[in-house]
Amino acid sequence: MVLSETQRLERFENAVFADADRQAKQIADETQEEIAQMIKAAKDNAKMLEEHEIKNFEAAENERMLREISAQKIICQRAVLEHREELITRVFDTVKQRLAQFRASGEYKNCLKKQAEAAKKEYPGMSATAYVAPEDMKYADALEGFEVRERDSIELGGVFFVFDQKSLVLDMTFDQAFEDQRAEFAKRKELAL
Repeated sequence: MVLSETQRLERFENAVFADADRQAKQIADETQEEIAQMIKAAKDNAKMLEEHEIKNFEAAENERMLREISAQKIICQRAVLEHREELITRVFDTVKQRLAQFRASGEYKNCLKKQAEAAKKEYPGMSATAYVAPEDMKYADALEGFEVRERDSIELGGVFFVFDQKSLVLDMTFDQAFEDQRAEFAKRKELAL
């Protein structure tokens, strides 16, 4: 069968259109696949960026919280230290009051006498100067065997002995005992942070 020219043109046209449709479909399919891959890559990238931002936010928030906790801890420790110092001061103010009462009693002169005897026992046969608070000069006779002098730095009482021959000192002042006891009291584990 011989085809007419029109039929041949129609067939050719149909073949060209069919090939064009096939190529267009192939291009459309490839484009859809590329679009799907691009969308997947964009979603993956967005997810990765989101995770990165979340991690950065969490790290920054954790750091901020740690700074805030540290600041609050320092504030609390400062408050505890201030309260502790206030407590120690109150306790030792009471001690100072009792020492003042003791100094006003008749027993204080005997205490000074006992300190002089203890110093003589500690360093027998050695001469020394006994230093007392200015208001305790009235008890100088209780410090027999020692040259007695005033010392303004003694506030709470007691005697400070200086043995010049051996360059020795024997501090029996209540001031020294007070400071030693205050330091020991402050070191107690009940008062530690």
